[in-house]
Amino acid sequence: MWGRGYATEAARAALREAFTTLGLDAICSLPQVENDASVRVAERIGMRRESVATIAANDRRGAVDAAVFVMSRAEWTASTVSYHHGAPIQRRSDE
Repeated sequence: MWGRGYATEAARAALREAFTTLGLDAICSLPQVENDASVRVAERIGMRRESVATIAANDRRGAVDAAVFVMSRAEWTASTVSYHHGAPIQRRSDE
């Protein structure tokens, strides 16, 4: 079931829920650096990579490096608006 866009679709829905229903001002994602598929999902939905953080080891695993992706509500709003002949139109969130 890999490669069918389900993770991207779910991530877009999570952004929509975070910014509309929950009213959050910003959201972050911390995929492990070596998890290329998860990093691509964050990039695909328009999140901005800010840094890499090391997440401390715990009793189940060693320390891991995570890419820090962020998106503000303003960035999300701008990414969901398209223009048609100079007039803004709201894109469907499933596009």
